Amino acid sequence: MRWNALTIAGVLLLPTAAYAGDLADTLFAQAQFAQAQPTRPMSPGAAPAPSQTTPGRPATPTASPAATQQAKFLVFFDWDKATLTPEARRIIANAAEDFKKSGSARIVATGHTDTSGSPAYNMRLSVRRAEAVKAELVRLGVPASEITTIGRGEEDLLVPTKDGVREAQNRRVSIEFPLPPKPVVAAPPPPAPTPAAAPPPPPPPLKWAVTLGPWYGYNIKEYDQPSGQNQKSASLVGPDLRAEYWFVPTWGAYIDLVGWNTVGTSRNDGYGGRAAFGLAHQWNLGKVHPYIGPKVGYAAGKGVEDSVVAGPEVGLNYDVSEKMFVYARVAYDNVFKNDFGQGIPNAGLGAGLRF
Repeated sequence: MRWNALTIAGVLLLPTAAYAGDLADTLFAQAQFAQAQPTRPMSPGAAPAPSQTTPGRPATPTASPAATQQAKFLVFFDWDKATLTPEARRIIANAAEDFKKSGSARIVATGHTDTSGSPAYNMRLSVRRAEAVKAELVRLGVPASEITTIGRGEEDLLVPTKDGVREAQNRRVSIEFPLPPKPVVAAPPPPAPTPAAAPPPPPPPLKWAVTLGPWYGYNIKEYDQPSGQNQKSASLVGPDLRAEYWFVPTWGAYIDLVGWNTVGTSRNDGYGGRAAFGLAHQWNLGKVHPYIGPKVGYAAGKGVEDSVVAGPEVGLNYDVSEKMFVYARVAYDNVFKNDFGQGIPNAGLGAGLRF
């Protein structure tokens, strides 16, 4: 076979021409890709797993709390197609509605393909898909000036695959726009601590008391005046009624009334009585209240010499309840008309009521 210069030139130029054609396609796709890039190109990141993204619903933002939150919708396409399916139009309608509510001035539609075609062809196809989404957004009322389209071709696969694999999840356009910041709701101030209710004031002390009980006295010796003869002694038995007033819990005063009948030892049996005024100092030992104090009064009637009487009294009150108590008393009434030591020792038991 004879080779001439023309034949040799043809053989050399054929691969060069094929290479030039592929180079022209690549340069054309890259020029379109460069024109569609925003001011700050999006760097490809690790694609989430398909199970983490639901078509037609905003993807969960992964930015830090300080970054702007993004709404994200995914529109999927049939193989080697850039036409919108009914499901794709529904998703785009949702994205358009949410974009209008967000108040944002920028929406980005980014096209993607799977790896089943050549990179150059896939770049052009991804741009066509992004433009198809843009056209639908404009039809739904989104201003075209607010829409940026980007073609990424085989870059940023949603599902990583080998070259030449048809993967439906990778044939998509993502629609993204910033969401308005959530209003910061100030935490309500903690409720002011409720002041503890003041304990109720203690009830006023019960100052008055009335007592009643049996009384017994023994008149040691009595002189018949004025002869001084007919000395006699007498037992005196009767009721004792007393009214008390306590100025403070430890000091009080009382009026005591005793009526009696002489019994047994007096030859002139009959009735008599005594009225007395006394003071008492009391110790408050829980339910037990011992006391001591003087009294002075006047005794008259059968069994005694009519005379002024005076002497000490000791006693003890025991609380049955707040208002009820029982008492025991022992006293000595010196009869002024008789010699000292010829008075009336006496005692009483009974119950009382405070009010």
